[in-house]
Formats: sequence, structure tokens, C-alpha cells
Amino acid sequence: KQRRKKLKEIWTNFANSKVTITDRLHAMLFSVLNGTPCIVLNNKTGKVFGVADWLDDTNMIVRANSLSEVLEKLKRTTIWEHKKYDREKLLNYFEKMADVIRKD
Repeated sequence: KQRRKKLKEIWTNFANSKVTITDRLHAMLFSVLNGTPCIVLNNKTGKVFGVADWLDDTNMIVRANSLSEVLEKLKRTTIWEHKKYDREKLLNYFEKMADVIRKD
């Protein structure tokens, strides 16, 4: 019961945020799933930008290579609007990713 309550709190935080800034894959995914725009920095493994490529057409993810670039992108307020996502489309992307993972 506590896990579900905590997860609901996390989802609510993402849904109520204007923008997420992260270098973590799950934070990026939670943002997209909640319609919250996200600025992502890549991590050492390259997973963040790799998965972001799969989600480009959601128009919710902006890549940055440095903190100064994050700050510059934050100034462009026109991209920071909550969006509805096509759940079926994203589920198809996640299924494709799962297939790739299963093959490796």
C-alpha cells in the first residue's frame, strides 16, 4: 500500500511540474508519461539520449549537453507546455525497445 501511495505522489509531482531537468532515464520517462516537458542531459551509458531518440515525436524532450545549455533552453518558454501523449504510440515504442532488449 505504501508503494502505491508513494508512486502516486511521484506521478503527481511530475504531472504538476512545469518542466523536468534530468540525466536519469526513468525521470525522463515519467515526465513524458505525465505530459511534462523535459530537458535531458545524457549519462555515461548514453541511455538517456538513446531512449530520447525513440520519443522525439512526442515533442516533450529537449537535449542539452551542459548546464549552460540547459539554462539557455529554459529561456525558450514556448516549448514548455504540458501535452497529451498518445498512449498507444508510446506503448508501441516501449514494445520495440523491449524487443531490442530481449534480443541482447
